[in-house]
Amino acid sequence: MKQIDPVVNFEWAANEYIIPNVAFEWVSIEWIGYIKPAATGDHYFKVEADDGVRVYVNDKLVIDIM
Repeated sequence: MKQIDPVVNFEWAANEYIIPNVAFEWVSIEWIGYIKPAATGDHYFKVEADDGVRVYVNDKLVIDIM
């Protein structure tokens, strides 16, 4: 299943079906895209998850929470 998400900011409930008829705990989601900062300098990513998160920037792993 593919879709375009203009903003990645979701709060799913444990009993919600992200993919029809697929249990919540068996779902994995991958976002691929580009970020165009408005200015140069340091930028920060914030993630919240209950299982694990990996964030890559320019093919470099910058966040690895498992």
